Amino acid sequence: MTNESTLLHNLNPDEFFSRLKELVTDTVKSISPQILIQNFDELMTPDEVAKYFKKHKDTIANWTKKKFLIKHGIGDAVYYKRLEVESAVIALKV
Repeated sequence: MTNESTLLHNLNPDEFFSRLKELVTDTVKSISPQILIQNFDELMTPDEVAKYFKKHKDTIANWTKKKFLIKHGIGDAVYYKRLEVESAVIALKV
């Protein structure tokens, strides 16, 4: 993304949305695909998930049992996918 200013006043709606699309496209292109892949595939241990939520590991095990979290494993090792952990957080109705 460049440091130049972008003026959006005095544009008709079509020009505005066209310029907005260009800005978004440029921003998305500037994000490294490696960063996106790394964050998407990142695995977390139960300890890391507990630290993320600031909860005890027993709470994480309970949330897993209740299907709030999905565990994945290789052999005896248990992991959680970061994207799924972050997606487990839901908005509460007030």
